[in-house]
Amino acid sequence: QLTISASTSELKKLIITNTLGQTVYTTEFYQSTYTFNIPHIPSGVYIASLYTNNQLTFKQKIIKQ
Repeated sequence: QLTISASTSELKKLIITNTLGQTVYTTEFYQSTYTFNIPHIPSGVYIASLYTNNQLTFKQKIIKQ
């Protein structure tokens, strides 16, 4: 389970990529706090990139166990 909290309610897009740069998950949402499950993604290291108004606003390495 992954939770994202942002200070704005504008449209946000989350893209999760693997270490090869392949997109494994993408979603769009308006909520300031958004929680979701990613059970179909295998264990490993990923990069979560959050875009607001089509601009990269946050990037974080995540590890799924």
